[in-house]
Amino acid sequence: MAVLLLNVAPRCRSSAQGRVMTARTRLTNSNKEAEMKALFNRFVQEESGQDLIEYGLLIGIITTGAIAAIGAIGPKVGSYYSSLNAALP
Repeated sequence: MAVLLLNVAPRCRSSAQGRVMTARTRLTNSNKEAEMKALFNRFVQEESGQDLIEYGLLIGIITTGAIAAIGAIGPKVGSYYSSLNAALP
């Protein structure tokens, strides 16, 4: 099915964007919308990168826990070494 697009297509005013849209622009926007829907559907159904995302999330959670633990234990360890340093001749 061939579609003939001419620049003399009837014009309409788009209130949302504040610019004049031709039939070509509307067709292009609908094509982009269809492409985005297809891309989203493929992204939802595809599972090839799922493992990498899970590993990335796991690394992030472990890193956050380690930083929180070091922040909580750090002052106690620092005071221990200070007292140890003061006790040594």
